[in-house]
Formats: sequence, C-alpha cells, structure tokens
Amino acid sequence: MGIDPVHSRIAASAFHLGITKVHGRLRRFAGAIDMGADLASTRVHAAVEPASVDTDDDVRDQHLRSADFLDVLAFPSIEFTSTRIVVHSADRWTMTGDLVLRGVRHAVDLDVVYHGAGPDLWGGERAGFSATTQLSRDDFDIRWNQSVMAGIFAVGRTLRIEIDIEAVRAA
Repeated sequence: MGIDPVHSRIAASAFHLGITKVHGRLRRFAGAIDMGADLASTRVHAAVEPASVDTDDDVRDQHLRSADFLDVLAFPSIEFTSTRIVVHSADRWTMTGDLVLRGVRHAVDLDVVYHGAGPDLWGGERAGFSATTQLSRDDFDIRWNQSVMAGIFAVGRTLRIEIDIEAVRAA
C-alpha cells in the first residue's frame, strides 16, 4: 500500500519561549506499507523532504531549513523504516523504527491508532492510521538555541510529531 499524500499529514510542534507552541507541517513525503502475513511482519518505510517544512512564517521556515536545524542542503531526506510492531489491541499498536534525521539514526516509538479500511471510489482499498511520538532534538544533534533569560530558551528541546496517514492499494 502506498501513502496518499493528498489525504495524509505530518505535523510537528515545539514550545516557543517555554509558553506557547509553534506548529508546522512537512508538506512533501512518500511511503509504503508492505503488508506481512500478520501485523507483526508488516513493514513501513517513509521518506520526508525536510525542505518542505511550513510554519506559516517564511523567515522561520528558512531558519529551520538551515544548518542550525534541518540542514536540508546536506541532508535532503528524513527516512523512517519500521523494525517492530507490538499489538496492544485490535486498533492500537506501538511501531518501533529507525528514524534518520540529519544523518543520525535513532530508534523511535510511534503510538499508532488504526482507524479501519474499506473500498474507495476507484476500485481500490484504503486504510487510515494516526500516529504520535515525541522526539528530542538532542538525539539528532540539533542543538541551536538562544537564551532569552536564565533558564528560558527560544526553542523547546522536544518536538511533538502527529501523523495522519491514508494508505491506498490500487485496484
């Protein structure tokens, strides 16, 4: 099954000045779900273009694309490859995988909710999933920050990632 980018979303948020969140999206991505004989043997791979980051502020987006953060010139892709799926219930799983960001590989756990599957209007089949995780910028050597005052920094150390996927198998 392939990821339908028109009906899918990857979003991130981080604290700004420790008091509010800045939200953004990664607009360009692709991926595939290789359905195994059972859920445990299913594999997922996704690639995201970090240059597609969009926070509704061009100045901030350019800074996020710079070597201070995503360094999109040196690292034009973010890759995720699943390594294990643990089933908690029929519709809730933990998917562990390797995330490669800025050339650094780190294992991450995604809390996945399965929303169901069914036929689409064109004779194919679709399935829906949501996933969340929290990433530490330190795990990927993203260390830029600016102190506003003692103990208060411009950008939070962690990112909350929210993913909505509609996968499609063509007829």
